Amino acid sequence: MKLLLLAVISALSLFQVPAQAACLGSPSQRTHTFYDWYLGQFIKGVDVLNEKPRQVHSFVSKSFTDQLRQQFKSPDMMYNDPFLQAQDYMDDWIDHVEVKTVSQRDLNSTQKVTLGSMPETTVRVTVQLRSEQGCWKISSVTQEPLR
Repeated sequence: MKLLLLAVISALSLFQVPAQAACLGSPSQRTHTFYDWYLGQFIKGVDVLNEKPRQVHSFVSKSFTDQLRQQFKSPDMMYNDPFLQAQDYMDDWIDHVEVKTVSQRDLNSTQKVTLGSMPETTVRVTVQLRSEQGCWKISSVTQEPLR
């Protein structure tokens, strides 16, 4: 009986590791991981807010997700993708995601994300993250002005 109980506890603990591991990393690492994943989903035409809510929740704050859902329901719906700040993607974005930390203080971090390598197709966004229960989550994304 003790062996069975130990086996069950061990098996249950295995399910905890992925959830905790998903939150590991610095804000820049989390941002880079998100954009690698998100671009792959975007290219496949996946509506991640509706089709992959658990994965989105692991990267994006609940308040920002709620805000995006409201904006999509609004008659003044946004035209640009909220994470890319563009209507479509360019092929060179997939292999060229650059993330730089601008600032980090307490539970907040600002990251600059550059998508693409060719000046004419590059997009730059500012990503704000907030630490929620020890996990860095995206709380806003804004477009950077073109240079």
